Amino acid sequence: MITSIPTLLTFDRAEVMEQSRTKDVSKMKDEEWLKAWIEREARRRGDGTGGGGGSIGSGLFGGLFGDRR
Repeated sequence: MITSIPTLLTFDRAEVMEQSRTKDVSKMKDEEWLKAWIEREARRRGDGTGGGGGSIGSGLFGGLFGDRR
């Protein structure tokens, strides 16, 4: 019996960003893919496609990856 499916999501102002939704477990097992996914989603802050932050360090993941602009 399947009771849950692992899913990665990005939220922007409490709404799920559908383009970032990932359910592919084989990708989630790949550490390099996962790092790239996190970095890509962290860069989306404030551009209308996710993150919703705006100022440096206040976006998705609290600026975990620094200013990569």
